[in-house]
Amino acid sequence: MSEKGLAFDFGDMRQMVDIEGCVKSKDKAGTVSRTWTSIRRVWAKVEDQGGYERTSSEQQVSIGNTKITIRYFRGINAFDFRVRWNDRILQISNVTDLYNRKRIHVLTCLEGDANG
Repeated sequence: MSEKGLAFDFGDMRQMVDIEGCVKSKDKAGTVSRTWTSIRRVWAKVEDQGGYERTSSEQQVSIGNTKITIRYFRGINAFDFRVRWNDRILQISNVTDLYNRKRIHVLTCLEGDANG
């Protein structure tokens, strides 16, 4: 795609990832549980962006940052979706509509105990 100097090569999307959605349910006691189910398998460009370490509950925790580029996925957000790539589970922290054209989403993801 190339429009007015904006370029993205869809051929760079060489990895298959699963977009998973969160399903919340309540038991009789009112306890809410969350389960994840695969919503869609898509081609993606996956780029590790480094990471950092921090102390959480007196333990050293590693957090990895990953940028995932996919075709536009209507309704995706950081609260109800996550990405499974191979054996890695990536929590979406931000969703960006690249160029605001509803063609490409860039997902900023965290791996590890990001919630501390």
